[in-house]
Amino acid sequence: MFEPSPRNVGEDVLRIHRAITRGLMMSILFLQDPENQSGFHHGFTLYLRALSALLHAHHLGEDEIGFPFWRKKIPFAPFPNLIRDHMRMTPLLERIEIWLNTGESMQGAKSIAGIHSVLTELNTIWLLHIQMEENVIGPAQAAARLTPEENLQLSNQLAAHGQEHAQPGALVIPFILYNLQPEDRMAMEDVFPSIVIQQLVAVEWKPVWEPMKPFLLE
Repeated sequence: MFEPSPRNVGEDVLRIHRAITRGLMMSILFLQDPENQSGFHHGFTLYLRALSALLHAHHLGEDEIGFPFWRKKIPFAPFPNLIRDHMRMTPLLERIEIWLNTGESMQGAKSIAGIHSVLTELNTIWLLHIQMEENVIGPAQAAARLTPEENLQLSNQLAAHGQEHAQPGALVIPFILYNLQPEDRMAMEDVFPSIVIQQLVAVEWKPVWEPMKPFLLE
């Protein structure tokens, strides 16, 4: 009889990191190609909105739930450095929100160059940040230092927090799933209630997130 593998919260973190990393890469590449920008502007702004919301919610979940939980297991790990990275990324995320919400995204080449610079700086911090973070609270640490029950508990807490704060879900959840390769996507789908995957993402939310498809994996 088939039994699902025990939850490893470090693997969950890796999958979120992979989705965000691809989102940053795709956004930067898109902004480097002026020929595509007019035709895909609406889809890109939705994609960038989902990326920004996910990054903010991911950091908030770590600050409020993940890092306090892990501090009890590895109190001398470099959590102050990780939190400092979050603080360095916050004004860049705020700059993205301004670009999305004030009409800046329609202001031509200078505006495009500005947001490209913001995303490039954000990506630089992000890649160094996740390298440290995955060493500290990645799959190996989760397997070695947390019981199966603790892995499941922390995974569920982070998932619930993320679904509450990563809004709108109609953009963010498809963004996560379709910035992942099929194997990772299947594993991530298990984190969500089946109705979210089978009914909301596949049917009810599809008209909302479908403009993002040029930036997503099949």
